[in-house]
Amino acid sequence: MPINIMIHESGKYFITRWKGKIYDAEMVPLYKVFYAAFEKSHLWTPEFPELADLTMADFSEVTSSGMSELALWISSYYKRHGIYSKKTAVLTSENSRTAALFYEYWTSDSPENIRFFNSREEAAEWLTNQT
Repeated sequence: MPINIMIHESGKYFITRWKGKIYDAEMVPLYKVFYAAFEKSHLWTPEFPELADLTMADFSEVTSSGMSELALWISSYYKRHGIYSKKTAVLTSENSRTAALFYEYWTSDSPENIRFFNSREEAAEWLTNQT
């Protein structure tokens, strides 16, 4: 599976690890399955912070329309659940930076607050900081 989604062991945020070649058709269905599975969990709420690790991903097959579909689905999910603010820390590599910037562009009207990081530790600190 090219996108692995799990709750971090601290229980304070969830991690999405993107690895290998990513295709448009995989992104939205994987997020739908994850959100559906955890909607009623006491361990997770929809506004739970996310650490998106894109450092091992190949986005060469992802199109602008595929990225916009993901961003629009996630944004509409947040709005349906009354989420007004959600943190997403994104770890990028040189190969994934463009895809991350496209996603940030498509979520400009979303409650998602996105920041880019080179360090997993700095990303986790930002996600768990209450200010």
